[in-house]
Amino acid sequence: MSSYNNIEKIKYASEDCVVTLREYIVFENERAEEKYVVFKFANNVSQQLLGMEFEVSQYDIDNNLVEKSVVIYNKFLAKPDKEFVPKAKLKVNYLCKSLSVRLIQAAFDRFIWKEGQYLDNSYKFEHYARDEDTEAAKRAYPVSEAKVTEPKPAAAQKPRKGRLPFVAKNATRKNIARFPAVFNFLVCVAVIAAIGASIYLFNAKSTAFTLDNFDLKVIDKGAKTVTVTGYAGDETSITIPSKIDDYTVIGISENAFAETEIKSVKFNSSSLYIESCAFDGCENLKTVSATGAVTVTVNAFRNCTNLETVTLPKSNLLTGCLKGCTRLSYLEFKSTDAKTVDDLFSGTAPKNLTVVADGKAPDGGDGGSDFVYDPAATYSYGELNGKGVAGYVDHKEYETVNGEIITVNPNGSTSLVLTEDVKSISEAVTALAR
Repeated sequence: MSSYNNIEKIKYASEDCVVTLREYIVFENERAEEKYVVFKFANNVSQQLLGMEFEVSQYDIDNNLVEKSVVIYNKFLAKPDKEFVPKAKLKVNYLCKSLSVRLIQAAFDRFIWKEGQYLDNSYKFEHYARDEDTEAAKRAYPVSEAKVTEPKPAAAQKPRKGRLPFVAKNATRKNIARFPAVFNFLVCVAVIAAIGASIYLFNAKSTAFTLDNFDLKVIDKGAKTVTVTGYAGDETSITIPSKIDDYTVIGISENAFAETEIKSVKFNSSSLYIESCAFDGCENLKTVSATGAVTVTVNAFRNCTNLETVTLPKSNLLTGCLKGCTRLSYLEFKSTDAKTVDDLFSGTAPKNLTVVADGKAPDGGDGGSDFVYDPAATYSYGELNGKGVAGYVDHKEYETVNGEIITVNPNGSTSLVLTEDVKSISEAVTALAR
């Protein structure tokens, strides 16, 4: 049996319906590049659930659809108003990072729910999914035509050793997973016992849990360090503490707050690592601040289009961490690997941006720079150093702004070796060389 190096339990906020998904658990085997998912549902009706059909959409790290499945649980029993875990794992695409689930139909003792409609109790569960009813057809995704076949009565038989409890076909078309029928009381007891044992093992082995509305993942059990993987609360002004219960927060995971409604965030950890896309697409986010050392990776705040102030006086900003933050007016940090301020934005820095690095403004003052670079003016070598000019680079032998040589070091070599990023030479430098 393959060993799973990563087991992650993920809460799922489902819409109110007769059957809802409460959470799902992802089993990942990195060596085999395989992923399986176990679902935990809730029967919200005061009747036994006899069968159900639902659609699973799989999305990659960039939230692009990579695969779609239609899954059928046929001829099984779920108690009224109870949670249940089907006895099978559904194999998903290894690139899958998140799921969405849509219930298509569910059969109960006295009625059938189908696409929001309540039908009579003439129960006959179909082994197919109509293409026109699926989201795939609405989005024009190719789904192969399925043949309509009448189901045959299932004969009571014992499960064979070594066989999987369901059959799954490859997706972006239809995956149909058929689960074993509950034939008698003894089998029912065995299934319930297996479900209970599975839930116990999931809780014991999973490294993911929720505390104080923060979804967390254990990094080091001995040191009790965790990363924040999500937020389940309703607050829009969030303070991420240095410790949550007995656990020390050391990071913000990829996509943890992506596309949420938060308006401000403050980090209180003494040392924190913010992974790529952690706050991607947070269009309402306006302020970011921290009291300790923060490392902000590429695309961490990508497309936070209304972000105005970033106050991280002890932080290290990596190139491209503020890509798409077009309205930023104040930026404070300690260090960066970027050669220019523009590089932090993977393009051009916003106009009227005040930059404070390591406690000082670029002009050497303590509250911001009033210096305005004039492309038509003539400057001496070193005059622009520390002025916060967008696109400025000191090559030691000469200085450039957006690839144009604007000054030459008078104490440098008589012959210049130009780097590949040099595009032109200003008229002032050309005149000086004559």
